[in-house]
Amino acid sequence: MKHTDINFIFSTLWSKISPENEWQIERRMGDFHLIKYNGFRFSSDQFNQFHDESMSFLKRELESKTTNKTVVVTHHAPTFLYYPEKFKGDLLNEAFAIELFDFIESSGPDYWIYGHHHSNTPDFSIGKTRLVTNQLGYIESNEHYLFSTEKVFEL
Repeated sequence: MKHTDINFIFSTLWSKISPENEWQIERRMGDFHLIKYNGFRFSSDQFNQFHDESMSFLKRELESKTTNKTVVVTHHAPTFLYYPEKFKGDLLNEAFAIELFDFIESSGPDYWIYGHHHSNTPDFSIGKTRLVTNQLGYIESNEHYLFSTEKVFEL
C-alpha cells in the first residue's frame, strides 16, 4: 500500500463538560487554574467551544474521506467503553473523554488512536473501527507499567 492511500486525521478532540458539572470540574482540575486563554482564566466555556470545533473538524474530515484507509488520532478518549475502572463514577471524566460510540460506528475510520486518561486498556472495536492506546502516563505516579515500546499495528 502506498503512503498516499492513508489519511491521518489529528485532533485534540476536547471532551464536553456538562453545565451541572462545570463548577466542580473547574475547581478540581488544575488546567482551569494554570491555563490562560486570551489573557483570561481558562473556563469550561472555552473548553466546550474547543470541543465543538474539534467535532466539526472531525465530521468534515471523515465525510470527505478519499483514501482507502483512515486513522484518527486524538488526545482525549472518544468513548467510555473500556474506560479505566479506577476512574468510574468520577465527574472529572467529562474533562478527559466524550462518548462518541455512534459517531465512530457511523463514520467508520479504520483506526482511532487516543490517550489522556494515562491508562492502557486493551484494544477493542466499535463497528469496523479498531480503537488503540499506548499511554506512558506519569512515571512518578507509576502509570507507565503497561506502556509498550513495541506496540504497533499494520494498516
